[in-house]
Amino acid sequence: MVFGCKADQQDGSEGLPGIYTTYYTDEFSERFDTLFIQPVSIKRSDAYTIEKLSVAKKVLDGKMLPNQKRVKHWDGIYDHQSGSIMLEPGKHLYYDQEGQEIMIGKQRFHKIKSMP
Repeated sequence: MVFGCKADQQDGSEGLPGIYTTYYTDEFSERFDTLFIQPVSIKRSDAYTIEKLSVAKKVLDGKMLPNQKRVKHWDGIYDHQSGSIMLEPGKHLYYDQEGQEIMIGKQRFHKIKSMP
């Protein structure tokens, strides 16, 4: 699957704002990640604020430990040429407009709610 945006879209990031989730589990933990993506302002349609909420449930000696929560914040500009937003050096968010998905590294997030 190719991530990026179609060339015929006006700004390429149309439909990007929203809430996206992903879930990961193995024998030692479960992790739920949620992305909240919002435009910074109406005047600038390619600038976004991104918040990532991670909730991890770890297992130690067969017992579930208390939830661990972590929040990260990024601000970024949608790059029309690459179809991505640079979150930090070496870390990009790629948007698949057709599939309503986001990739950050190997993590695939699915859109669950659109935002204006």
